[in-house]
Amino acid sequence: MNERGNTLINVLVTTLVFTVIGMSIIASTIGGAKRTELRESEISVTFDAMKAVDEFVTNLSIQLDQIDISLIQANAFSTQISEWIKNFIETASQEKSFMECMYVIDLSGETATYVGEEPPSACGEENLNARSTFHIDSDFTKVYELVLVTKNPNNHEGNVKKTIRKRLFLSPIPSFLKYAVGTNNELYLNGSPHIVGNIYSPKLTIQEDAYYYLTNGMKKEVSTPFPSVYGDIYTNSIDVFQSLTKDQFYQQQMPKIKHESRFVPIQFDETIKQQGEKMLEDVGITFSITDEITSSLQTAIEQQFGLEGLSWSSVADIFGLEEPTDQFFLINRDVAGPLKVPGDLYISSTIESVLTFDDLIVDGDVWVIGNGPINFSNIISTGNVHFINEGGKLNIFGNIVSSGQIHIESRNNLTIEGNLFASDEIAFRPLNGDIRVNGTLVTFGNLEIKGDANDPSQENDQMIVDSVMYVNGETQISNVNILGSNNQEKQLILLSKDKLTITRINEFTNFQNSQEPELYDGIPLDDQIKPLKAFFYTENKAELYGVGSLFYIHGGLFAKNVLEINAVRGEVDDITNVQTMTISQQNNRLSRFNVIYNKDVLLQRIDALPQVKHVSLFADEVFIE
Repeated sequence: MNERGNTLINVLVTTLVFTVIGMSIIASTIGGAKRTELRESEISVTFDAMKAVDEFVTNLSIQLDQIDISLIQANAFSTQISEWIKNFIETASQEKSFMECMYVIDLSGETATYVGEEPPSACGEENLNARSTFHIDSDFTKVYELVLVTKNPNNHEGNVKKTIRKRLFLSPIPSFLKYAVGTNNELYLNGSPHIVGNIYSPKLTIQEDAYYYLTNGMKKEVSTPFPSVYGDIYTNSIDVFQSLTKDQFYQQQMPKIKHESRFVPIQFDETIKQQGEKMLEDVGITFSITDEITSSLQTAIEQQFGLEGLSWSSVADIFGLEEPTDQFFLINRDVAGPLKVPGDLYISSTIESVLTFDDLIVDGDVWVIGNGPINFSNIISTGNVHFINEGGKLNIFGNIVSSGQIHIESRNNLTIEGNLFASDEIAFRPLNGDIRVNGTLVTFGNLEIKGDANDPSQENDQMIVDSVMYVNGETQISNVNILGSNNQEKQLILLSKDKLTITRINEFTNFQNSQEPELYDGIPLDDQIKPLKAFFYTENKAELYGVGSLFYIHGGLFAKNVLEINAVRGEVDDITNVQTMTISQQNNRLSRFNVIYNKDVLLQRIDALPQVKHVSLFADEVFIE
């Protein structure tokens, strides 16, 4: 009897245990199913929200393309955009069941404000007083933050509410300034350049071999990892969509490929002519630029400033001197008021106090030898203008106009606050010193910016700029740092009609630590390597080599014709060592050609840029809360 009782108890206990286990499995399965369903709903809602954000951005771009800002006042533009945003949000709220609300915050001015109506309380509260703003004074430049808040569709159990934020920059800038790297024709990424920002190209060729040249001119190639891109690739070609794969990118991190059909090229010839004529008008020269600019500008200066028939005696009388017998005049003391000189003019400082000149109008060449401090206003010359600063401090507070060439060489500090105009070439030679340019530059010849090629120390020849430069010929830059004025807040924007060549930048110099850090965000950090703070544009082609050179451009690079970038990764101390570099040695090393897009250009009011008829839209990263 006891045995039967024990058996019954064992059966009951066993049954209970299996029942509990079974119920636990069922409960777990049900819970897992609910969690899976919740996760699927969360993914679905987030996906729908992202689509809605992209739809807003796309339609706003289309709306901006329909507004010609040359025909509208700034306040009317703001009203029109605000009305469009209001209408879009009203329509989206009615059509999208997953959406709790959508609203836009204007961060452009001194304080943050809503564009249109405030969001409903169900969206939560925005502390606008605590929001940082951009204090923009440009009429058509805006910074908006688009916010979309989702809700649980169909009263779904669990919380799948998400807040999507995307910052939008509206700016009246040329299209090429929206990209880190781009071309209107074909882009070749050879080897392993590193690009942080968006790319634009109708045709894109990527290969893992980088080309370079030996000192004897022989062309070589070396295998490298593929390019790294921290951004999106924009194109209007279906071939780019179809041809690219993740195997063509560094560590198989493939960027998104997006369609872009609204790229607007600049009108270079028209723009440089307008900028040049305006620059001449600012110094009192009425002149229409033609192909025969040198001789015709000489004549215009002579006639409009009364230089024809001017004698040396008029100059000598100012200083109480006898009329000089030679065809030049040496001045070594202050001159008040405009000075007109009927021949070559030589100026040298032989005193410690500041030598000061008002306007100089010279029917010949101008030579300035700086051994001490000299200040100038405008300098207008029918010949060439030469500055050779041996150790003085030279300041040009006005403009320089030359119907010939402008050559500026400085071994100390030289500052140009005004504009520069030359019918022929302009050349800068910062030699172990700084040349500062804070005005617009127009040359109908070539432009050269070259440091000391024979200095074995690190790059210490510097151009410090806040300038837009228009070059009708070729541009050559070598052995020099290009920094932004105002502690790197500003930059150079250089537009060249002919070929762009940039060489021997940080030649055979390496990052202090060429190893990529863990959790690398794409921005190289190094105290010794100074970025080129510039946007470079050419109507022609550009071939650039980050092999012996170490490029770090904080701005952008664009060629209307063909752009070719070659790069390896890691340390290069001698060009003959490159051939032995292997792909495995270069992996997880910093690239020797880096372009980091500078989106600050979207927010700056730069009057000397090519005029555009439409505001461009730049969409920043998306944040999901």
